[in-house]
Amino acid sequence: MDVWPVTLPRDLIGPSQSMADGRLSSQTDTGPGKVRRRSTASAGSLTGSMVLTYAQLDTLRTFVATTLAGGSLPFLFPSQINGANITVRFAENLPAWQRYGWGKVTVNIDLETLP
Repeated sequence: MDVWPVTLPRDLIGPSQSMADGRLSSQTDTGPGKVRRRSTASAGSLTGSMVLTYAQLDTLRTFVATTLAGGSLPFLFPSQINGANITVRFAENLPAWQRYGWGKVTVNIDLETLP
């Protein structure tokens, strides 16, 4: 499995992470609804941003387009809690960026954490 490039930052700015939700909820005619486990293999989310140079942006674009087949393959990314690698893939949105001063961009990262 491919690994996040070492030339790119390992830490997200303002990371937000959620637990995987494998529950299935259904309404009942009366009383509280029912909740049961649907699956033990559910995806969580990890989002944040990072500041990159133009050279690092080129590395990220090549990693997504070529190595990850347009962002469709999973890869190992550093956990924002302990730095150990976790398995992720890009969620619905591929990385998006905007200029952040001279020679730099801010990149938004939207990942799914996989079991």
